[in-house]
Amino acid sequence: MNILWISNILLPDISLYLNQPVSFGGGWMFSSLSAIKQQGPNNEYAVLCFSNIVNSLITKKINNITYYVMPEFCKKNRNQNIEYCKIITKSFNPNLVHIHGTEQENAYYFLNANPDLEYVVSIQGLLSVCSRYYLSHLNRIRLLKYTTIYELIKHCTIFDGQKSYKRKGKTELKLIQSVNNIIGRTEWDKAHTWAINSNATYYFCNETLRPSFYNKKWEYNNCEPYSIFISQAKNPIKGFHVFLKALPLIIEKYPQTRVYIGSSLDLNPHKLKEKIKMGSYAKYLRYLIKKYNLEDKIVCYNGLSEAQMCNQYLRCNVFVSSSAIENSPNSVGEAQLLGVPTISSYVGGVGSMITHDKTGFYYRYDEPELLAYHVCNIFAGNYSKSILEQEQIEAQRRHDPKTNALQMLNIYNTIYNKK
Repeated sequence: MNILWISNILLPDISLYLNQPVSFGGGWMFSSLSAIKQQGPNNEYAVLCFSNIVNSLITKKINNITYYVMPEFCKKNRNQNIEYCKIITKSFNPNLVHIHGTEQENAYYFLNANPDLEYVVSIQGLLSVCSRYYLSHLNRIRLLKYTTIYELIKHCTIFDGQKSYKRKGKTELKLIQSVNNIIGRTEWDKAHTWAINSNATYYFCNETLRPSFYNKKWEYNNCEPYSIFISQAKNPIKGFHVFLKALPLIIEKYPQTRVYIGSSLDLNPHKLKEKIKMGSYAKYLRYLIKKYNLEDKIVCYNGLSEAQMCNQYLRCNVFVSSSAIENSPNSVGEAQLLGVPTISSYVGGVGSMITHDKTGFYYRYDEPELLAYHVCNIFAGNYSKSILEQEQIEAQRRHDPKTNALQMLNIYNTIYNKK
């Protein structure tokens, strides 16, 4: 069987070939593909990526996987890109096209260019749903106050961000309505895709995560006591502004608390260009940090590699996911795989990952008091240590590479054989 993946990002092998930095996100996709290839060696695999670092279609075979890279779709290149899509189909002759994520519009245009192929869509997030929560619990008047001329000229205000989600969400709906097969992993994505296209067949398959997280174990004696790790904070959907309201309550009880953020978030730029580009949401976060006197409590990293991210999980006393909406956050899965004390807002598909007080803790997204309460309990050691053992056992089962690869191959074969 010839299986063509469509990815929203450049996977590591093709990134290195193109002399591009390997993306911090999406490493789990490469892990998943490697496991599937190992369990299904008789299949042929190809990956189509979109990137504006190329001006035309690039084809390269690396480690027995054929990579196609073409420019992202826009009005200027749409006709040329449609031709590239047809060239790829004629060259690789896929029996099945696996679209990873509905967030970008490129996959929908590929489907329109090749409507007779068989498709399956893996749900990552759902922008049509996430757009509802983009500005959740944000002071819009203050955001308007912080909006810069640069943002207005570039159409990159936080309000433009929500509009982009809504616009892409419309294409996402059309994509889901156009396919017969959907792969998901939570009750949340199953319910929402059913609401969009109840005629599609839904297949369940968990995700395989990055390899660094499978063979290490968190130990309290090796962590930094009273430290909190948050993997992402740049996007307002990640809810860092709500977390900041919980932090003073934590610090009142534990003044030595420190917060580490894995993603690039420059709240105090020094260069003029960086100051000009600083967005209204970052300014809003800086306002909250100053309001609550948190300047010396927060450390921001400029993006962490897989190994660095893993080490940061192991160093923290507790991991927190404070998102306004998620499907099944890989950050929570990674924390659980390592056995890190884990707290998450109870949103989206998180309930399919955490059983409260058994494999982690959750709280209502809009109740920072409850978040602070759980963090302080973990700092004090007021929780059963069996929770850490059980979350790791459950995460190892959920993210087992071989099990997930075999399940994915079974899905491919089922779709192929029912044609």
